[in-house]
Amino acid sequence: MSNIYLLDNNVLIFLQWSDPHIRYGPIYDWLDDMAQKKRVMIPHVVMDEFKNKERKKWFDERPHFRLAFDGDQDRCLVQLVNDLPDFVDPSKDHEDGDQPLVAAAMCINERMTGQYPSGPAYVVSHEMPKKATSTYLKVPDACSHYGIRCIDFFEMLRLEGVLTI
Repeated sequence: MSNIYLLDNNVLIFLQWSDPHIRYGPIYDWLDDMAQKKRVMIPHVVMDEFKNKERKKWFDERPHFRLAFDGDQDRCLVQLVNDLPDFVDPSKDHEDGDQPLVAAAMCINERMTGQYPSGPAYVVSHEMPKKATSTYLKVPDACSHYGIRCIDFFEMLRLEGVLTI
C-alpha cells in the first residue's frame, strides 16, 4: 500500500519561500505527478488558507491536488474536536485548516485499514509539537493522539526516494 501525503499550509509556504531550485524546479513536477496518482493531496480548507497568488494559481489549475470535504471527514472532524478540544484555537478569526487536515488523514486511514493508526495517510507539516507553555495543541500532537504519522516535507521526499541524504 503506497503512502498518501496530506500537505499542510506551512509546506506550501515553505515551497513558496524556499531555494529557487525548489520553488521553481522539478519538485513541482514531481508533486503534480504524485497528486495525479492521488498520493499527494491538500484538503480544500488548507488550500483556501494559502495566500500566495502566483503559487495558488498553479495549484488551482491542478484540481487533482484538492481533497474535497465529505461526510466521512465531517464525522472524523466532529470526533477530533470532541476528543481534543484544545486543538481548536477560538481566537482565530478564520477557518483553520489544521483540524480538517488531521480529520482527512483519520478518514483515509479508517477507509483503507479500518483504524486511524498505521494507515497509509501521512500528515506533512512543519509545525512543532505544543510547547509546555502553550495553550493549544498543534498538528503533530493531534496526529500523535490518533497514531497518525506526521512528518516534514524533507522526510516525505526521503520516503519517496527523491531526497537521499
